[in-house]
Amino acid sequence: MFLSLPSKMKRLTRRFDLRTACLGLDHFPRSQPTRMVKSHLIGSPHPVVKCSPSVLTIRIDSLMLVGSARKAGLMGLSNWLRAVRKKFLEAFRRQPAQIGSGSAAKKYSDLTRFIFDKNHFSSVALKAKPGAFLPASDLKTSALGKDMLGEGEIWKIGLLVGQDRGKAPRARADFDDRAVGEAKLTIEPDPQPNIPDHLNLCGWPAQKDEQKDVALLLCARAKVVLRPGVRGKP
Repeated sequence: MFLSLPSKMKRLTRRFDLRTACLGLDHFPRSQPTRMVKSHLIGSPHPVVKCSPSVLTIRIDSLMLVGSARKAGLMGLSNWLRAVRKKFLEAFRRQPAQIGSGSAAKKYSDLTRFIFDKNHFSSVALKAKPGAFLPASDLKTSALGKDMLGEGEIWKIGLLVGQDRGKAPRARADFDDRAVGEAKLTIEPDPQPNIPDHLNLCGWPAQKDEQKDVALLLCARAKVVLRPGVRGKP
């Protein structure tokens, strides 16, 4: 006996509802066949549908797959964040350091170091010698940020600095922050009452030989400017 199309649709719909009820899922995995068992309760004319163990196994496996996927996703995100953090730290370490006393500390790109000793530079080659940059006992070298200063202002500050030494500067060595970075030193703003753009070059090694190597690098990058009217020793 052939069933009409509406009858077939009703049966298919009923079977799909029974599968969904057993699994508790909106989408039943089609690749896994469902075993349905019909039985009659005593005293009841209607059959009762029970889910077989294989159906429960499908549900448990599905939940395990979902949990594994979430765990793998979290592990992937953690590894990605760790890699980004590592690259950021490496890039930060490669940048020349600018150390200030606060967030508003000035950043200098053009610097100069006054030279008072005639043996610390050559007026012919206009080159500084290591003694012009070697640090004091506190492993700091005094310098001046001159980004916004004119020639007259720079030499005026030089004369002011020379008052404590009892003599005027004979020359100065101009260099930039890139040279400081190459020398593996840092710039530390150290404003003074009459010299707001005073700074220190910090990070010098403790060994004398290593200090000389750093000073030679700065000498190679610096250009000597003679004070007007002054002759240096060749």
